[in-house]
Amino acid sequence: MNELISLIVPVYNVKEYLGRCINSMLQQTYSKLEIILVDDGSTDDSGKICDQYAFVDKRIKVFHKENGGLSDARNYGINKSSGKYLSFIDSDDYVAPNYIEILYELLKKESVDISICGCQYSFDEYFNKTLVKKDDEKSFSSYEAIIECLNIRLRQSAWGKLYKRELFDSISFPVGKLYEDLAVVYDLLLKCKRVAYIDAPAYYYSIRQGSIMQSDFNLKQAVEIEIIDDEMDKVISKYSDLQNLTNARRIYSYFLVLRRILLSTNPEEYIEIRKNIRKKIKSKSRGLLYDRTVKKNIKIKILSYMFGEKAYMFCQKIADKKNPEIIR
Repeated sequence: MNELISLIVPVYNVKEYLGRCINSMLQQTYSKLEIILVDDGSTDDSGKICDQYAFVDKRIKVFHKENGGLSDARNYGINKSSGKYLSFIDSDDYVAPNYIEILYELLKKESVDISICGCQYSFDEYFNKTLVKKDDEKSFSSYEAIIECLNIRLRQSAWGKLYKRELFDSISFPVGKLYEDLAVVYDLLLKCKRVAYIDAPAYYYSIRQGSIMQSDFNLKQAVEIEIIDDEMDKVISKYSDLQNLTNARRIYSYFLVLRRILLSTNPEEYIEIRKNIRKKIKSKSRGLLYDRTVKKNIKIKILSYMFGEKAYMFCQKIADKKNPEIIR
């Protein structure tokens, strides 16, 4: 364990959670770390907290910059880092003491470009224990890993992973957009050769009020449609035989966006977005409604979403009776 690993942490107004996050990194059983804290223009005491920790541990490097968003902070951190391997940790999350050890040993053992661990959702609880390593490890080719992602069996997030640094030589996070993880995960999988996964929930993901998924729908969230279309087009350009799976993945994202619109405080405000999604779904070039791999109940429900709450609730009852295994 003598290779430098950089932990990149964008920080913005998270003073209540920041200490927990930093402490979890300082307690790592893998000690050759470089902890990059990017204060992205915080207006609370987050920046001061970063400086205080840097004073007591030389592995911590703090950079203060104007607010540019999560993607900009991650890109900045990559440029300032020196590690042979990179891992991203969100500042309101935290990790198990052997988080990096697990990912590093897996990456080396399987000779892969990306190693992935499991995650556990954290509400108010705080977990701080070294995890027992399980035998449930899987290794995938790039092609196989993409299939796992398309089937939502591999997590499509930047965090919870260890990457070879060179993967980011030509890949960066899209500045100014939400769902930045979704915008790079398929690019990374297309570029790498192999990926490995271990069933060890070493990353703790915080569920808190104010997160994107907990907030009301707004126009910025509609960018998920644009991103998923771009990423699926890239996959198809290399693996044309995955057309059916990419269709199903597109319709999954369309479904989620429509659902968030319908459940928003003012769904009528987003009629144009619903019309745009309708055109995409009905397009013969996409073939979403003509694709037999997309379950019938999903087709019924996504179409009903476009016509409003009453139509959706009626179709949901019918679809659930025929097939209770639905995407909610």
